[in-house]
Amino acid sequence: MANVIATGEAKGIGKACTEYFSEKGDSVIVLDLDKEALDNLNDGYGKLVSIIRDVSKNDEVKAAIEKGISEIGEIDVLVNNAGIQRYSTVTGLR
Repeated sequence: MANVIATGEAKGIGKACTEYFSEKGDSVIVLDLDKEALDNLNDGYGKLVSIIRDVSKNDEVKAAIEKGISEIGEIDVLVNNAGIQRYSTVTGLR
C-alpha cells in the first residue's frame, strides 16, 4: 500500500483518482479549496485526510506536506491535478 498526496481531488478526475487509491487501500492526503466537496469525500473512504489549501501558495503547500507526513508517513505518490480551467475562444476574445 502507498501513501499518496493529491491536489485538486475533490471533484471530477481528481475525485476519481482519490476513489481509485482509496479502493486499493492506500492512504490519501487530499488538497483542495472546496471545503464542501472535501467534506463529502470523507464519507465512505478508508484512510483519507482532507486539507483545505491553495496549492498556488508555496507556504500552504509546505504546511500541507508536513501535516500529511505527520498523519500517514512518507509520501510515495504525488497526483498533481490542481488547476484552473478558463473557457474562451481560440483567440481568447469573447
